[in-house]
Amino acid sequence: MMIGRVWRGWTTHANADAFEAHMRNEEWPAIFARNIKGLREIECLRLVRPGHTEFKTVMRFESLDAVREFAGKDFAKAVLMPRAIELLRRYDARVEHFEIRDVRSSEAPPILEPPVATEIAVEPPVPVKTRPGRARQSA
Repeated sequence: MMIGRVWRGWTTHANADAFEAHMRNEEWPAIFARNIKGLREIECLRLVRPGHTEFKTVMRFESLDAVREFAGKDFAKAVLMPRAIELLRRYDARVEHFEIRDVRSSEAPPILEPPVATEIAVEPPVPVKTRPGRARQSA
């Protein structure tokens, strides 16, 4: 079963390019250098909104064991370098893990597995933590 680890962070427009460059040039190469068995890819999404720029990352893992190898025992905790945190206005301190049920591409046939009822045992949702002195605003 493939797992999608989804995280969100928000920057000022002025910090958006620097944040993205840090992730591409520092954070993600350091993650891949760890040679985590079962880490497939990292996808970055960027959306400019009034007043801020939102980023969403989706990391694809082959199993929850691979997620734990990446994030540790408390695998729902966000994993970020200090420089990334400095560039963010706010971010999800906890991440969500989704089962990837289907992937389709115009270049390859779909990869389908028969539906199986499964449960991912995770902690209950925790409110988003913000940087000190900054209140979380609804997106």
